[in-house]
Amino acid sequence: MVLLLLITGTTASFAQKQPSALQKIYATLGTGPVHKNGYAVEVGLQAVWKNNWTTALYAQMGEADPKNLPEDYKQGYTFIFPDPWPAVELNMISITGGRNMAMGRRFWLTAEGGVSFVSSEKMTFQRQSLSGNLLYTPSNYATTTEDGSAVGGVIRANLHWAFLRFAGLGLGGFAHFNSLQSASGLVLKLIIGKMNIKPANP
Repeated sequence: MVLLLLITGTTASFAQKQPSALQKIYATLGTGPVHKNGYAVEVGLQAVWKNNWTTALYAQMGEADPKNLPEDYKQGYTFIFPDPWPAVELNMISITGGRNMAMGRRFWLTAEGGVSFVSSEKMTFQRQSLSGNLLYTPSNYATTTEDGSAVGGVIRANLHWAFLRFAGLGLGGFAHFNSLQSASGLVLKLIIGKMNIKPANP
């Protein structure tokens, strides 16, 4: 019985001295502008491991101008009220890996790259006559919209600041590359989770 207690106590003591494999893990929620007059809302989950490698999962939803929008595109209008400006919906899910760089007790930077899965609308523009009537004047382009999907790559960089032990803010940039609708932008986000903030030295 005494031997069992000694083994149990030694094992527990040894386990307590082992550093956790997970330095930080936090959820993110943010939004920001996207290239081509767009925006995106983002949710994510990121882990920072003891060797300063990172893994993350992100989902982004938003919209932007079509990549093939003609430069001379003109909106149709009813009297003086214009039709909606053409925009494509964007849904992007990405899985990344990267490196963490500490910049003090409460600041850290991550640089990441990975694969992205994109679901987006695709618009086709066909030039047409501007002839209309007193009630309605059409656009100089007829448009058709269809759904599409693609697999591509993504790169990201994020600066984080933990103002509490369990909460902080982040500012990041991202760029998705694919054959359907590439997208780049910025995101300001709230982060909540395990920050592993060390106490200040006395």
